[in-house]
Amino acid sequence: MTTSALTLAGLGAIDSLLTSLVADNITRSQHKSDRELIGQGIGNTIAGLFGGLPGAGATMRTVVNVNAGGRTPISGALHAVILLLIVLGAGTLASDIPKAVLAGILIKVGTDIIDWDYLRRIKSAPKAGVIIMSTVLVITVTIDLLLAVGVGMVMASFLFMKRITDMQIANMHTLTKPGKEMRLTEQEAEILERANGQIMLFHLSAR
Repeated sequence: MTTSALTLAGLGAIDSLLTSLVADNITRSQHKSDRELIGQGIGNTIAGLFGGLPGAGATMRTVVNVNAGGRTPISGALHAVILLLIVLGAGTLASDIPKAVLAGILIKVGTDIIDWDYLRRIKSAPKAGVIIMSTVLVITVTIDLLLAVGVGMVMASFLFMKRITDMQIANMHTLTKPGKEMRLTEQEAEILERANGQIMLFHLSAR
């Protein structure tokens, strides 16, 4: 039960944060991750007490909501109320909607979610970022979302470490003679001068 709960919690958190990022990209705003995840946890806990299934942010419905003009929490609450009404008694009315229409809406919203601008610029994008994105995409489709996120985070961490290391190496200078970069005493400078290149100091920039 603990393993299943952690898996569902991880998937729900990832889905909600992804939905929030998509909404931010459309509305040019900034979501509050803590509020999003805490609210989702409280809602799923209460739903579990009544035998309900856990839920998370729905990217497609959020995009439709935002494109329809929804900009406040009221739009999300109204969406939940309408779904509740459909579940409790208005399902017969919703059943008359052709599935082909629903499929068309899903396809349209799904294509709108794709960042086409980034795909057009993918040739000029950093190769490391493209490799990470492709790896996460393949693992998500073929294996598991949580595994894909974990692999992506590890790859991004190694990339960050490499970039920091490259920056440090670029700011590293080898010194065999006294210079302005070093704050040496007269005795230390004399020893370094007499060594005639046999003593090497590494100067690390503080920038």
